[in-house]
Amino acid sequence: MKKAIKRIISAILACVTAFSIVPAMAEDDITVTVDGKKLDFDVPPIIENDRTLVPFRAIFEALGAKVEWDGEEQRVLAFKQSGKMSTGAVQTTILLSIGSDSMTKQVTSFKSKENESGTNEVVSDVTEHKTISLDTPAKIVNDRTLVPLRAVSEAFDADVQWDGDARLVTITSAPEPTDAPTQAPETTQTPEKQSTLAEKLMAHMPHDRNYMLSPFSLRMALMMAANGAEGETRKEILGALNIDEANVGDFNDYALSFVEYMENAKQMNSEVADDAHKRPEFALANSIWLNEDTIPNAEFSKEFEDLIINKYGGTSERVNNKNAVERVNGWVNEKTNGTINNLIDSSDFLAAIVNAIYMKAQWETQFPEGATKKNTFTDRNGKKAELDFMEQTGHFYYYENENTEIVRLPYYGGLSAYFIIGDMIDIEHQSFDSGFKTVHVKIPKFRLDSDIDLKDILAELGIKRAFSKDTAQFSPMFENAEAYIDKVIQKTHIDMNENGTEASAATVVAMAPTSAQVQSTPEPVMEFVADEPFEFYICDDETGEIFFMGEYAYVE
Repeated sequence: MKKAIKRIISAILACVTAFSIVPAMAEDDITVTVDGKKLDFDVPPIIENDRTLVPFRAIFEALGAKVEWDGEEQRVLAFKQSGKMSTGAVQTTILLSIGSDSMTKQVTSFKSKENESGTNEVVSDVTEHKTISLDTPAKIVNDRTLVPLRAVSEAFDADVQWDGDARLVTITSAPEPTDAPTQAPETTQTPEKQSTLAEKLMAHMPHDRNYMLSPFSLRMALMMAANGAEGETRKEILGALNIDEANVGDFNDYALSFVEYMENAKQMNSEVADDAHKRPEFALANSIWLNEDTIPNAEFSKEFEDLIINKYGGTSERVNNKNAVERVNGWVNEKTNGTINNLIDSSDFLAAIVNAIYMKAQWETQFPEGATKKNTFTDRNGKKAELDFMEQTGHFYYYENENTEIVRLPYYGGLSAYFIIGDMIDIEHQSFDSGFKTVHVKIPKFRLDSDIDLKDILAELGIKRAFSKDTAQFSPMFENAEAYIDKVIQKTHIDMNENGTEASAATVVAMAPTSAQVQSTPEPVMEFVADEPFEFYICDDETGEIFFMGEYAYVE
């Protein structure tokens, strides 16, 4: 268990701090700091026309912006968002082209607004759109894109100071708006505390088969259940999720902002004609289901139902013994784009709380299909098999020591996959000799469907009363009924190939009645070659949120 915990802590440290782990500067003598932190670049800055030009990705990410590169059009798109739609969000977008003497800046405000039907919709308004002149344009040097440091920093409202004697550029980011809401509890905690749920889950994962799990999906489903619980039952669920009672409201706001962010991303993608340059397709859906045949007069409480609808963007549905399985599974199948079927196999429940997430993202640098070829994979039992390995060489974040190899492969538009081979031994306390390096990557194409019953695992994590009909406290969830958690099931799917990754997860928290009114029915060039068991994590670059994690250790 100790080894497993070290592994997951290290993986999450990589997700959260990836952009602060960079290699030492080469022979350049220009120092750049952002908010007191020194930036190191994979290629040195240059001076042209008395202006400093630096690698575009490093400076934009240091300023907290996500960045996209259009190689065909030779242009850079960077965007930074603050706040959230429920209280008012602002997104600043910068677009500049190689060789152009100007760039464009657009500031757009977003806000969630209730429409006539009573549902929330995102309303946007462009508050600023202007062209900024550049006395030194962006350029490509030795296949690397460099941008004017002062111009792009000031476009994001940062303050830039130059000390010629010390050859030092000091950049101070613009402060967040004073009314900007706090992030979800786990995204504002230290990496060690943030990783608690994921590391506990990792310690209980199987070692005799491949698996994938979504901590994000599980947390969403359990938090919906926690909002319908009280007393020690609620305390145990929150404890397993590492969320304090005082932060429940913040998490509910975070859930809403995430739903709205996904809707906003979907709207932005609809305006992009080229599929290859769309942001990752990411869908999040929540629902609660009441089986009217189990206890005929039972209802969700209005307070609980309103919270699921207004904070989790969820729907509240009524089913019966005849149609429950078909309708719940049909909803999950639709929300996961047909990738997950048969989440439940029985209508034997009073209520079901369901979360579904779906992701489809393209690699920022795709693997050439012609480079895919057979290679030998040795599984955990020593069995060898010939698999199709994707292959490419490029500049990627890379770390290695005598026990471990890690490589980060970014998706186009703000997500990244991390691949880890070997043991993680006190890596979080070591100095990192890592950063952008030229890496020859070979990873097998794989497709994996996983099905995990989480009830016993969650019980070991401290959720006891919720699973007992004698001690469960879910009165805030229902009217005319009492219930306990009977099952927690998660199904996941991943398909990783040369173009990118499609992944999905669905989690159901099935509630059974505690009463007797039950009508039951049945239920240098560095080499990263993943030719042995490896772990993988798919994370959000900005928050470190772990959407999917798993291990590929056996040929199926």
